[in-house]
Amino acid sequence: MRDMQSEPEETPEFEAGAVLKPAVFAEIRTPRLVLRPLEIDDAAWVGPESARPEICRMTSRVPAKNPPLFAEGFIMIMRAREQVRGDVVRAICEAETGSAVGVIGLHPHEAGWELGYWIMPAAWGQGYASEAAQGLCDWARQHAMTPFTASFFDDNPASGRVLEKAGFAHTGETGTAFSIGRMASAPIRQMTMAG
Repeated sequence: MRDMQSEPEETPEFEAGAVLKPAVFAEIRTPRLVLRPLEIDDAAWVGPESARPEICRMTSRVPAKNPPLFAEGFIMIMRAREQVRGDVVRAICEAETGSAVGVIGLHPHEAGWELGYWIMPAAWGQGYASEAAQGLCDWARQHAMTPFTASFFDDNPASGRVLEKAGFAHTGETGTAFSIGRMASAPIRQMTMAG
């Protein structure tokens, strides 16, 4: 009589050198951080923190007034996009305390994946943005999600330094982008990271 327990089948996910299919809502860990999926309850801090002038003016999509209801809508849209388009948006949290310090994401576009992030001012200067960006891009590389692009507003050179520390390089390309937080266009600089 044959044993009813079957041998595990080898699948491409488990073959050496195979590209892994990204798990929807995967948690990503770095030495000091946990990048976890956003939850509806996060709207309570995402709204007010992202609406700070020093944050929203340096992003293209965050409004200057971002009440929790708007933040809830953003979270629901990003969760739906992860399942449909592959967007990966995560809360950046300290691994030790679980405290949230910002948001980071990769969004598909015609030239690959665009990185965006913001960090709460109380957590600035601790290297969290570079660590989160590098961790997210490392994870995405394992899932064949490359190449990566990013941009920053000219009046936010600190963001360019964050991206450089994460492995991005200046392309020399410049342009303008509209910022909802400013309600105006402003000059930007482009950066890229090879896969």
